[in-house]
Amino acid sequence: LGATVATLGPAAGADRCFVRLVTGPGEIELGPIDHEWARPGVPPLARHANVQFPISVLAAQTLSTQWSSDVASDPKLFNTSLPSTSTVLESGTSSALSTPLEWGGELLGVVTFHSLAAREWSDVDITLLESAAREVSAALHHATVYAQAIDSASKLQELHQLRSDLVSMVSHELRSPMTVVSGIAHILQWRRDKLSSGELDVLLETLERESRRL
Repeated sequence: LGATVATLGPAAGADRCFVRLVTGPGEIELGPIDHEWARPGVPPLARHANVQFPISVLAAQTLSTQWSSDVASDPKLFNTSLPSTSTVLESGTSSALSTPLEWGGELLGVVTFHSLAAREWSDVDITLLESAAREVSAALHHATVYAQAIDSASKLQELHQLRSDLVSMVSHELRSPMTVVSGIAHILQWRRDKLSSGELDVLLETLERESRRL
C-alpha cells in the first residue's frame, strides 16, 4: 500500500494520495488513513487520519469511482448522508477522485487523490486509476488469503498438539488399570491352584474394580 500511493500519486498528477481500508470483512465503513503520499511542501493528512471525507465515502457506498472538480461547490458532496466537506477544504483540497478497491463485489477499501488546484479528471485519468486499483485489489485479496492460510495452519498445528496431548493422557490413564487386569489374568492362569480362597477373593475384587475404572 505504501508503494501504491507513492507510485499512483505522482502518476495521477495529484498532490496527495492515500488509502483507507474497510473496518472489517463485508463492511463498507472505512477505517483511518493507512498509507499516504503527499507532494513535497503539501501538508499530509496525518492529523485528520480518522476524519472521513465525502468523496471517499461516496466511492465506498456506490462501489464506483467518484470525482469532483470543485469540492467546495459540487452538489453531490453535500448530501446529508455524507461527511462534511469542511476538513477537505481546510486541507487545501480543490478537486478529488476516489476509486474503490474491491474483489468479487466485496469492498476492500478506497484509494483517494487530492489536488490543491482545480482540475478536470479526464477519461484517461479515470481509466488509469481504475486499472491500477484493480491490480491493488488483487494484491490485497491474495495477501488476505495468504494470512488466512497461515492462521489456519497455525490453528491446525494447535489442534494437532491438543490431539497428541489427549492421546498421551488417555494412554497413560488406560495403562495403569490395564496393567493390573493383565497381571491378575496372568496370576489366575498360572498360579490359580496355589492360591487360597481369600487370595482369590482379593484378586477378583481388584479385577472388578480395575475393570470398572477402565
